[in-house]
Formats: sequence, structure tokens, C-alpha cells
Amino acid sequence: MADSCLPWDYGLNIAKRQDPLLREFQEGPLRFPPTYKFDKNSDNYDTSEKKRKPAWTDRILWRLKRQPHAGSYTPKLPAPNFSLSLKSYISHMMYTISDHKPVSGTFDLEVKPVVFIPMITLMHEGLWTTENDILISYSSTPDFLSSPWDWIGLYKVGLRHINDYVSFVWVGDNQVSSNDGLNQVYINVNNIPETEDQFLLCYYSNSLQSVAGISNPFKIQPRVILQEDPPGEAQPQI
Repeated sequence: MADSCLPWDYGLNIAKRQDPLLREFQEGPLRFPPTYKFDKNSDNYDTSEKKRKPAWTDRILWRLKRQPHAGSYTPKLPAPNFSLSLKSYISHMMYTISDHKPVSGTFDLEVKPVVFIPMITLMHEGLWTTENDILISYSSTPDFLSSPWDWIGLYKVGLRHINDYVSFVWVGDNQVSSNDGLNQVYINVNNIPETEDQFLLCYYSNSLQSVAGISNPFKIQPRVILQEDPPGEAQPQI
């Protein structure tokens, strides 16, 4: 039945010829009968006065996201590191509650390991405490193009989203120095959390819309409070 009706399945092909974006979508072979139009609660095609011709109106199309073209403002992007393959594409003719028959597809998604050199290397300078501003040093690869809207976020280890920062700084507004590819920015002491959690730094690139570098985990030492000796107690003499 499917093979004999294939010549009538021209609607999608016409749409693909007219729409460049639709041509990027793929579909598996149609090896099941047309899924429309059935009499409800039966396996009979339309027996009404209209007697619609059977058609494949229920389809699964897929498209892999295109890599954006690298322009003068973005570095060359790597090739896609995943592949998608269709394993099965079937209809489910046992369902009769609708004038359509549902279809389903099973896919295999293969994700290749990603190994790359970070575009940004982040370093926290010295011993970090909650008593002073924090100094952050970072360097970039030669092909990395920064933006005034790039920022560095301070995160607790275990973050789940880029917006989970506890503090952040704009790399342009808080820059202290820039020399021979090494840049320094600071985080104001008022924006440093007084907890004993482990933290890390992430550099977010506005041009790439992605994290460009992550630091190693570190701890921020809590504030040291010196207690005064009780009145009248003898003081040590040196």
C-alpha cells in the first residue's frame, strides 16, 4: 500500500522546493501505509462522501543545527561533535480513536568527546579572603576577541547554570592592568560571600555566547575577628 501511494506524496516535496529552510530537514523512508484519513474507531480509510485520498500527514522531520559562519568578529568554529541516525520510523495502526494514525521514530545520538584548549586561562592571585578585594588574572589565546560585554563570574562549585553566580565583574569596567596578554581585574570586597564553600571562576564571552574559560576550584578564607583581652588582664611583654 505504501509503495503504491508514494507518487501521490508530492506535497512535502513541493514545499521543500519552495522553502530553503525546509530543504535542510531530513526524513526516513516511508515504509508504512498512509496515516490519514481513517473512519474513526476503524481501520478503514475515509468512506464519507468526500472520500479523501489516503495521505502521509503525520511525519517526523529532523534537522541538525547549523554551525554559524565564522566572521571577522568570531574565531573559527570547530566541526560538529555529534551525529544523529534514524533507527526506526513506524506507524501505530492499532489506534482507532482518531482519523489519524500516530507515528514514532527512534534515533541514535552519538556525542564525540570534546578536547580543546580553553581560550581563556583564569588564575586567582594569592590568598583570597573576605577582608580585601580579590585580584583575578587571566590570559587569552591569540585568536580570542574580547568584548566590552564579557564578564567573569564567581561561582560555588557544583553550579548548574551560567546564571548561578554569586558575584560577577565586567572585564572592561573592573580592569586593573593589561600587559603582554596578561590581564587583571578585581572583585570588590563587598561582593565576596562570607562562606567556606569551594568556588571557581568562569569567563563568559559575549561574542561566543559561551563560557571561554574555567579556573581550578579554590577556597575564600573567612574574615579573622580578633578578640580584645578582658580589662585588667596582664599583657605579654616583648
